[in-house]
Amino acid sequence: MSFFPSSATCNFCIRTDDSKDCSNSYNVICSNKISNSLFIQDCFNLYECMFCSHIASKRFCIANMQFEEQEYYEIKKLIIDWILNS
Repeated sequence: MSFFPSSATCNFCIRTDDSKDCSNSYNVICSNKISNSLFIQDCFNLYECMFCSHIASKRFCIANMQFEEQEYYEIKKLIIDWILNS
């Protein structure tokens, strides 16, 4: 049984399942209020995060580890370049 009917109110997202109020994100599962994030599962209120699960109210996290904003963007660029060039 799903927490949300399919994926409700998600804008500019790809591969969202059982999630709500998401935007500009990819591969979000069972989460709510996710923005500009990638590969998120069972999270709430995240902004600019990647590969996170079971956390809430965070910004600039990778694999549940907190980073400074500039460091996060540098690592994110490396990861996205690696994904696109593999």
